[in-house]
Amino acid sequence: MFGQEKSRNCVFRASRHSPLPILFCAAGLLYFLSLDHYYVGRFNDDARHWLAARSLCSGAYVDLAHPREIPLTHQLPGYPLLLLPAAAAGSMQAAKAASLLFLLASLLLLWNLFGEFFSAGQRTLLTGLWAFHPSTAEQSGSVMSEPAFLLFSLLILKKFQSWSPESRPEKMRPAFTLGLLCAFSAWIRPQGAVWIAAVSAYLLFVPAQGQAGASPTPPGPRSSPRPTGASGSQGTVPGAAEGAAAGRVRRAAAFAAGAFPLWLLPFLRNWWTANNPAGYFLELPPVSGEGLGAVSTVGRLFWDQLSHYPSLLFVEGFWGWPGEPPADFRVLLLTTLAAVPVFVGFLERQGWKDPVGKLLRLYVALYLCLHLFWVNRDVRYVVPILPFLFVFCLQGARSIAGRMPRSKYLLAGAAAALFGWFLIADAGVVRAARRRRLNENAPPERTLAWVREQTPGDAIFMGAYKDFIYLYSGRKALRYSSFDDPDAWYFGLLAQGVGYLWFDDYHQPINVASVRREERRRDIERLQEQAQNSGRFQLMFSDSEEAQRIFALREPPGFRLAYERLRGIMAVIDQGNLAQALEELSRLQQERAPLIRLPFYLGTTAMLLGRPGQALAPLEEAARREPAFEAASNNLRRTRDMLSGSTGEAAR
Repeated sequence: MFGQEKSRNCVFRASRHSPLPILFCAAGLLYFLSLDHYYVGRFNDDARHWLAARSLCSGAYVDLAHPREIPLTHQLPGYPLLLLPAAAAGSMQAAKAASLLFLLASLLLLWNLFGEFFSAGQRTLLTGLWAFHPSTAEQSGSVMSEPAFLLFSLLILKKFQSWSPESRPEKMRPAFTLGLLCAFSAWIRPQGAVWIAAVSAYLLFVPAQGQAGASPTPPGPRSSPRPTGASGSQGTVPGAAEGAAAGRVRRAAAFAAGAFPLWLLPFLRNWWTANNPAGYFLELPPVSGEGLGAVSTVGRLFWDQLSHYPSLLFVEGFWGWPGEPPADFRVLLLTTLAAVPVFVGFLERQGWKDPVGKLLRLYVALYLCLHLFWVNRDVRYVVPILPFLFVFCLQGARSIAGRMPRSKYLLAGAAAALFGWFLIADAGVVRAARRRRLNENAPPERTLAWVREQTPGDAIFMGAYKDFIYLYSGRKALRYSSFDDPDAWYFGLLAQGVGYLWFDDYHQPINVASVRREERRRDIERLQEQAQNSGRFQLMFSDSEEAQRIFALREPPGFRLAYERLRGIMAVIDQGNLAQALEELSRLQQERAPLIRLPFYLGTTAMLLGRPGQALAPLEEAARREPAFEAASNNLRRTRDMLSGSTGEAAR
């Protein structure tokens, strides 16, 4: 099973005794039974994909969930384009079935692509391990872009294999076509840019076969013999190195002509229509600091991801561990058992000699490097490289078996145990898909029914999952926004026509690195704190089982006028006229203006004018209203210091 022989059966058409038809039919049955493992909207991204496809059906590419239906910039158009037939038919089940078809097509490509790498038994094991991996089964019924991205990744490798720049370096059209494939993969997921980088690096820096060393004399009837060295070997043709470099540049230029214009097209369109190239850039680390501060932020993100990814990659990803990985020695054991053969296979010299093997290793390395700086992290990100992990694992296991006596029987037993583990996990996936599971394959029906029946059709909501809200209730929605000033935030809600605030603890947010996790937690806590202000919000619906709460906005009398006056006073402060500003702020205070930050501005202005006695009470009230507002606490401390200093001078 772990021998070195290769199979000659490298076409989609299986031989009479090939296990491919059995694998294909069994995987198709598993995927069909798992079709209802998730409902569309479970991840919110799937609802966004579906709505984007519906938007394309109407001849536009806009955010249907947004009240103004602004141009869609966060969503790349590749996957919605693939969903167009299902969207035109109006069938979300057809969209889920598309993922099933993408995975079955990937199965065929995986079988075909690595036929020259492995023996017949090894190829069967490789295909079976990936096809029956529980993550593959779960993704078969989701409207997520990972199955489509994996299919195009395999198509890229297949196109590269059929062209092989090391064997046919003079061909330029295949390089252009390969560029188009890589660019469209980047339309499906932004990580497709890694394919562009990997192929570009390969074409530029890996010499074509026969160009790395000596080159034969160009054919010709009058070619004279070349001088030989002491060893008798032929010398190199003058300019051969320059010619090889020029050939690499030509191949890379042909690839770039196909890849870069198509890849950049959505970003240029986004910049033209919305002055924002892509919302995906928000998933990269925040580097708003300067100098060492920015480096520290990136460094903390890198270290946090580096410490997390071994478990994500080799426990949740490779082993398909259900739920959170165990927090004990089993994590180390499972990680080691998976990582050792994978790394041995990745570093195997024979794998680096093959053109496809070299490109594949370069791609996986760059893909993982990108995700070490990607703020979000989820086992779904392992799905597009999962079959490649098994490729490395089998190559590593084969290498280990060749060095250790009798080890091939142990490795064969381990492979059988791993396959059995996957089948047991698949049974759990199928059982879960056949029963109703809140938060997995069933939306919060009672909450959605209340929204549809008890709120106006033109109501605007604000929530964490706006695409889910619109898809199932038909109500326009905005995403939660972080804020510093609660008055400015509330005024913005009213100005945008928001009527309801939706807290959804039902959806599980995607895991993020610690540098962003604390920020998101703090934003949610501030939102929930604001919702408790009975003068501005009223609880309208709550369901503890579905973990949903909906608040209606209640505008305090005179709020908008008072806030407009406050903004005018801020302009006066900016002009340096603090005395006039203090007088107008005091007038607002006497009128009991419904502004949360008013005591802070009043006390701070009095403090800056050197009136700590007048500043103390307002700043104490500001600190009481917003305990987490550091500026209020700092100014209160400074005012007390000023008062204590004045008292000391008076005593002297």
